[in-house]
Amino acid sequence: MIPLGALLAGALGAALGVRDALWIVQGIFAASALLLLTSRIRAGLPGYDMSASKAASSAGTSPTYSGGASV
Repeated sequence: MIPLGALLAGALGAALGVRDALWIVQGIFAASALLLLTSRIRAGLPGYDMSASKAASSAGTSPTYSGGASV
């Protein structure tokens, strides 16, 4: 994927200019981070309590995250 991304970024930079290409890439990067944080991948984070997530979603509140590493 790295060579394909480099090729695409080079073409985008040549077509739109470096500054516009960097803004587009930054937008894609931010969107991908939001997608990962709002998906089921978040449930795999250490300390994330899935049962609290289900209870919180039914109650309309946000789930808990202990922040500590699970042992």
